[in-house]
Amino acid sequence: MTEGGIVVAICQHGGEFTSGPNGNLIYNGGEAHAVDVSHEMSLDSFKDEVSNVFHVDVADMSFKYFLPNNNRTLITISCDRDLQRMVDFTASAAQADVFLISRVENRSIVTYTGASTVKAPVGDKRKRTASKNKLSKSNKKTANATGDVVQADTSDVNRPRPVP
Repeated sequence: MTEGGIVVAICQHGGEFTSGPNGNLIYNGGEAHAVDVSHEMSLDSFKDEVSNVFHVDVADMSFKYFLPNNNRTLITISCDRDLQRMVDFTASAAQADVFLISRVENRSIVTYTGASTVKAPVGDKRKRTASKNKLSKSNKKTANATGDVVQADTSDVNRPRPVP
């Protein structure tokens, strides 16, 4: 950590991630700006600073960084404590690469999970995805392909039952 407990966040925006030869993620393109981050800084203050530097609205953006020596997993900064952890984790490096990712771009980083698209309920134009690999153990209400509301029955997952 630099003098005074400050880490320099190299904030990057407007580029894209590609896969490296070892499965690591590489960020190419976009702009980069340096922002000083102290251990006491709030996430809102950090977001304000980044918004001013890039001249963008960061309300619909995620902030992510890599842990030192790990370019495979992006860590999300979503609260003050996450920002403090980033400062702690990157203290020995004195700088951290922070990526501003729009929520839409954020979805494209996620690898294919085997989810499939199912028919949306009548009147709903959005597509829904249903996971083939996970069974819910909760009693969540959901719409089936015909638009009827059903409740999952974990004892017989192949036959949903209507909700009264």
